[in-house]
Amino acid sequence: MIRGAEREIVVRCRSETRYDDEPTAVVRDGVEITVTAIEDRWYEGGRTAGRPTIHYFKLRLATREVLIVGYDAEKDRWFSVS
Repeated sequence: MIRGAEREIVVRCRSETRYDDEPTAVVRDGVEITVTAIEDRWYEGGRTAGRPTIHYFKLRLATREVLIVGYDAEKDRWFSVS
């Protein structure tokens, strides 16, 4: 399980209606940053009652930084993990 501070974030995907489509950009502090690569993806949870499935993506951004984001389908929210 990934632990750390979670912060809501806007993630743009190829299709705005599905979590599992490839993220194409993130928006932080009003600035849109292009995703240049998805370095990894995985999910956690969903097998235990009361534990939602969280889909994670390890993203390489145009700024050259790496960002891990998660999507909670139950709450329909994206968050970054620091």
